[in-house]
Amino acid sequence: MDYYKIALDFFKQSCQVIEFNNKEEWLKLRMNGIGGSDLSGILGHSHWKKPKDIYKSKKEEIPQTSNFAIDFGNNFEN
Repeated sequence: MDYYKIALDFFKQSCQVIEFNNKEEWLKLRMNGIGGSDLSGILGHSHWKKPKDIYKSKKEEIPQTSNFAIDFGNNFEN
């Protein structure tokens, strides 16, 4: 099965840009869809998240963890 083609077709049909005002709003909006960082976990290519982790993150609020890499990425985005 060509997962790359499936993902590409999906994104061509259903991607949208969302806007948010703060991190809390962004975290709530992430629960309503699949983002780029979710895709590798869904496809089983992530070292950090499994498909069930992504599912749970969309169905229930999970406390956000933090580490050097996450903090670095958040600061880099700001």
